[in-house]
Amino acid sequence: MDEEAVEPNLEFVRAFDNFGTFNKAACFIEDWIRNKKNNATDFTNDFPAVLDRGKMLRNCLLKIRNGLPACSKDGMPLNPEIRNVHQLILTKQICDTEDAYVFNFTLNLLEACSSKSEVPLLVIRIAINYIGILISD
Repeated sequence: MDEEAVEPNLEFVRAFDNFGTFNKAACFIEDWIRNKKNNATDFTNDFPAVLDRGKMLRNCLLKIRNGLPACSKDGMPLNPEIRNVHQLILTKQICDTEDAYVFNFTLNLLEACSSKSEVPLLVIRIAINYIGILISD
């Protein structure tokens, strides 16, 4: 029997478009799970979607830097506001490679979440697993 794919929560994913620090992102995760009563296991689906969003923005910024038109996955031009996202956690460090980007983003988020006592341990374990996979590759 095939497992049904669970879609990430777009409200959760889009929230990362607005964070200027990883500490704010960790506070959001803490609030999202504890106060808004969302399930910590959903982070398993939501976190990869956040990383995919960050990778897409990174690729668009690299295209812009090289004078190429930045487009979304479906080929549609991205909103011009993408040029102004350098202060957000998704695009502060775009790194030389995509793997380095994912590693740095995940490590920074892990550090911020580890300092919050109310972030569930499952969230921290998921981030550690991502780092472990990147290291083993």
